[in-house]
Amino acid sequence: MDIVMLGHSRAGKTSFMTAMYESVTHGVGGFSVRAERPEDHRVLLRNARRLRNGQYPLLGDRRTVYRLNLLYDHAPVLAFSWRDYRGGALTEDSRSPQAAELRADVAAATGLVLVVDSTELTGGPRAVARIRPLVATALRSASERSDPLALVIALTKWDLVQPAQARSAANRVLGDLISAVRASPHVHGALVPVACGRTPLNVVQPALWCLYVGLAVRAWSLQRSVEELQNTALLARSRDTWWDRVKAVITGEPAWNRIAASALRSAEAEAELLRPLIVPGQRLETLLDPVEKF
Repeated sequence: MDIVMLGHSRAGKTSFMTAMYESVTHGVGGFSVRAERPEDHRVLLRNARRLRNGQYPLLGDRRTVYRLNLLYDHAPVLAFSWRDYRGGALTEDSRSPQAAELRADVAAATGLVLVVDSTELTGGPRAVARIRPLVATALRSASERSDPLALVIALTKWDLVQPAQARSAANRVLGDLISAVRASPHVHGALVPVACGRTPLNVVQPALWCLYVGLAVRAWSLQRSVEELQNTALLARSRDTWWDRVKAVITGEPAWNRIAASALRSAEAEAELLRPLIVPGQRLETLLDPVEKF
């Protein structure tokens, strides 16, 4: 799974990523996440400790890619990448290499995390204007999708705003995007207020939402494959006759009984991949029940 995190400048993306990683590394409802590269693991946890002490991480100045693994009860469930772009990337010249890279990553993403500074939502026309490129990018992505996409809006710095006022502002600024996602059969949206720092709030839900959708899509694909292979086996069995087996020996073509056996073996192999996803998927569904979805 490929998750892309986008946000306007100073939206708190780096702090959010850091707080999320530390929280889910310690475990949430049986789930944990671990970076593949030991150096990424060390840096993220070091930044998280500083964040808890009131020292905010340096702003990202380039695209960063983390390779991560979701585990449930210490068993691997889903590998995923997390791509983080600096805030200014959204307003780059469209001909720049970074802008082209961003467009390609967003088009290929199966998860999109949009980081919006809650204080900007209520900060007047100039502040809202800084959010517009992010909304436009997400709207374009939602309208062009023909395959499943998890999209989550993380409203950062929620501890610095009046919730009712910020929520009303979010409806105004993000309303078109939310409506577009609701109208799309392919995009699955969620809205999560987030706070980092000494008292984190909801820092793991945005990532878990993307992973839940990715897990559900994977499970659905495997289930459909199992059913198709089982149907193939049933059809092949119905055509299995003594004469078909004799003819197969003469012509060298596969007999229907062999086709049936092969389809059943493939169905069982797919079912073996599906089984470990069922319990984690159900558990994620329960954990995410309070999240606002659209």
